[in-house]
Amino acid sequence: MPKILITGNGFDLNLGLPTSFIDFINILNSLNKSSEITFNSIYSNSSNYNMITERYSAFTFDIDKIETLRCNIQNNVWFLFFHGELEIETWIDFENRIEYVLNSLFKSVKYIQSNIFSKGSLSKDYIVYRPELFNYDIEIIQVLRRFGIINLEKNGDLVLNTHFLVDKYDHFIDLDLNKITQTLIDELGKFKKIFALYFEVFVYPLYDKLNSSDKRNF
Repeated sequence: MPKILITGNGFDLNLGLPTSFIDFINILNSLNKSSEITFNSIYSNSSNYNMITERYSAFTFDIDKIETLRCNIQNNVWFLFFHGELEIETWIDFENRIEYVLNSLFKSVKYIQSNIFSKGSLSKDYIVYRPELFNYDIEIIQVLRRFGIINLEKNGDLVLNTHFLVDKYDHFIDLDLNKITQTLIDELGKFKKIFALYFEVFVYPLYDKLNSSDKRNF
């Protein structure tokens, strides 16, 4: 029988379901920290752990789907960016943070275009810069690094990622804005699949494991 989960108004959290942003991040982060995947080892990372153990019976997870999640979260730039952002408390905060990141990212891209490529094309041997290029703005540098627009060397140098540069006549003539945009869209689509699989593995199975005394809440 099809089931509908209403989120965003506290209904799901009142039932102890691990549907908050913090639960989502903490549980997925735990997949890479331990090889032990059990009911308790997973849900102990949820803010609703006590309620979950009281209301729901333990069950065995689909290991194949767990491995798919492990692989996906290790390679998705959006998850890698947000997996340490635990000050985000709600999904609305998460959406606002995405908007902030995109604004910062494209503002930085335009800054690179106006401060580097406005002076002409670049030799392929000259794509290394110092942090003062961005006035030592750590947040801008880290956003560009995490999304692969630049690489950060151990000595602090910033290196433009050639994958996102327009190569013409054996020189780099611009940043490829279309490629950057498409990459962000593709990675966000993959993040949505991670989100959907998280619910499939860690939330939906709880429906059938609710203790009989609590089923009146549904």
